[in-house]
Amino acid sequence: MTFVYANCHGTCPALVATLQATAALAGERALFVAVTLDPERDTPAALAAYAARWGLGDSWHLLTGPPAAVDAARRAFRVAAERRPDGEIAHANVIVLVDRRGRVAYTYRGLGQAPRELAAALGRLAAERG
Repeated sequence: MTFVYANCHGTCPALVATLQATAALAGERALFVAVTLDPERDTPAALAAYAARWGLGDSWHLLTGPPAAVDAARRAFRVAAERRPDGEIAHANVIVLVDRRGRVAYTYRGLGQAPRELAAALGRLAAERG
């Protein structure tokens, strides 16, 4: 799980690319969720176009919702974000791995996580008994 927005020209493409590489290594063992940081602009249609542009497959779920709900989700995962006057959103880069029971198992902050390490962590989670 991560938090991105479709109009991001900064770090969001790097986060998505890392998770795409992780998905290729993890196979069908994992689902990927990206919650928008920009629910005003990231409508379901905009997110569908984003998914198509990036070639995100069926294992991906791009989520939006009312701004208050999106902000609550962002805060629950301790993802700082602030809209700048130019429309860009300064935000923390976070990847969260959740276990079968819905509990946060790993939180990775910043960029540069190795897809192999993320896929290995997903494999450990998949091997756990529910």
